[in-house]
Amino acid sequence: ALPDGSQLTLNANTEMDIIYYRDKRVIKLKRGEAIFEVSKDADRPFVVDSGIAKVTVLGTRFAVNQIDGRVIVAVDHGRVQVETKISSGNAEMTPVILSDGQMAEVSPNTSPVFLERNAMDAFGFSSGKLVFENASLNEVAETLSRYRLKPIIAIGKNSKQPHITAVMNVAETESFLKTLPQIAAVEVKQNQNQTLLISKKIS
Repeated sequence: ALPDGSQLTLNANTEMDIIYYRDKRVIKLKRGEAIFEVSKDADRPFVVDSGIAKVTVLGTRFAVNQIDGRVIVAVDHGRVQVETKISSGNAEMTPVILSDGQMAEVSPNTSPVFLERNAMDAFGFSSGKLVFENASLNEVAETLSRYRLKPIIAIGKNSKQPHITAVMNVAETESFLKTLPQIAAVEVKQNQNQTLLISKKIS
């Protein structure tokens, strides 16, 4: 709970700085994923800065996931503006406005794009559920690593990785890893320091 009445739900292994100014409320999302329920304050907009994307809010419930070198924003209700953070010298990017049930993805130095996905899936972690929809092995590995002491690393070029569509419970992470080779062209190898997801060549 924040001083203004806003509520944050943080996923595992999430880090952020919270800074309140007279004219704005700023969350600097360093890593991970969070759900934001923002109290309205017309004089102090609520801004989530992930380094890649900036999300500006008046009052809403939304989720921000910093994953696999990009940022995914999903809106339960309300409206948010999503824009790409760019370094000086780059072309200006066009922001998008998200409202009830909409999602967008932001990659470095590209304008945000809408995603045709169920926005409510992005809120599943708060009830212990993970939803992967056509997710790369990198995304799966990074997501599951949030819940383990031993990290999971995906091996193989992103463009050649199998993509995973699945619904699972966070508590079943280990059993999901064991069954992963049955649903995708991937080999799971364990060593002392990490778990490897190795893409198999598909003939």
